[in-house]
Amino acid sequence: MDWYYPVLCGILGGEAGRERLRHRHEAFTLKGWGIRCVSDRPWVTAAETCECAIAYLAVGEVDTAKELFAWAQQLRTEGERYWTGIVIPEEVHFPGGEQSTYTSAAVILAADALGGKSATSGLFSDHSALPDVSAPS
Repeated sequence: MDWYYPVLCGILGGEAGRERLRHRHEAFTLKGWGIRCVSDRPWVTAAETCECAIAYLAVGEVDTAKELFAWAQQLRTEGERYWTGIVIPEEVHFPGGEQSTYTSAAVILAADALGGKSATSGLFSDHSALPDVSAPS
């Protein structure tokens, strides 16, 4: 989280945001699965993966955002809920069968941001309407 949150929240944008994401991408990404919660642990969550997708969208990396969102769909159940996380390579869901509401919320936010159709779709991906957060000189 601490890796992509400055981009997601609009603190870092443009090239600075892209550099931030590039710098730790390899450490936090399990290719084909999603974004790790902790860089040295073999588990990913749908929420982190979707939040990170929004961060990539915010800096114009649309293809990466779409890819991450697609990876998160592997955690979707037949009942259209989302497992909170999965341990790789064992493919064991954690914590213990949890399908959390915060996970579903992150998926909805990412889907809305990628779709760009609602009045709030740019909430985290278009920071142009945010007040300047630069430190005073």
